[in-house]
Amino acid sequence: SRVVPIEVSGTRGFAQWRRASETPRGGPEGGHVAWAIVALDVIDDRIAGLTYFLDTARFFPRFGLPLVLAPGEPLPVPR
Repeated sequence: SRVVPIEVSGTRGFAQWRRASETPRGGPEGGHVAWAIVALDVIDDRIAGLTYFLDTARFFPRFGLPLVLAPGEPLPVPR
């Protein structure tokens, strides 16, 4: 996977892309495809829970993130 830290509804989180070869949707050979936006539930500086937003077509564009990363493409900078 490839991940980028983001802020999700005022809390810490990250965007995750998985290798295209590991996903049912496929994608570019050697590339990565959007998998989830993950929000961390942090209590006393410890991760207490995770919330996954799997509607990548809806949520990745809201953060200015691409749905596909080509092989060797640098990680994007979220808005």
